[in-house]
Amino acid sequence: MGKTIKTIGCDILSLSRFYKILKSYDEYVLGYLFTVNEFKAAKASCNSKLFLAICFSGKEAVSKALGHGMSGRSWNEIEIFPGKDGSAKVRINQETRVAELNCFWELSWDLKDNFIYVLVNGF
Repeated sequence: MGKTIKTIGCDILSLSRFYKILKSYDEYVLGYLFTVNEFKAAKASCNSKLFLAICFSGKEAVSKALGHGMSGRSWNEIEIFPGKDGSAKVRINQETRVAELNCFWELSWDLKDNFIYVLVNGF
């Protein structure tokens, strides 16, 4: 029997707009949006700006799937990391609400016409 989807979220992000934001702030300020592990993974990737865009948009999509957006939560509670197969994976901080930890998350993304499209499924 297949997986039952409990929740789904999506996000669309303009890369040119996001890249301007990256240029506008230093790593200290961006640390409010991204974890240390996300910065490390970005630096190790072949396109660090694109990886951070996937992280940002992935966090937005997860927050939408949870039904409350980023209101009342830290951006660092949700972490996007590279999977061994080249995919992007989602981890929710253990201190986050228990009900949210009962999901296994899958993240997929696509790039087209200077926009990144991210979809997350919670199983």
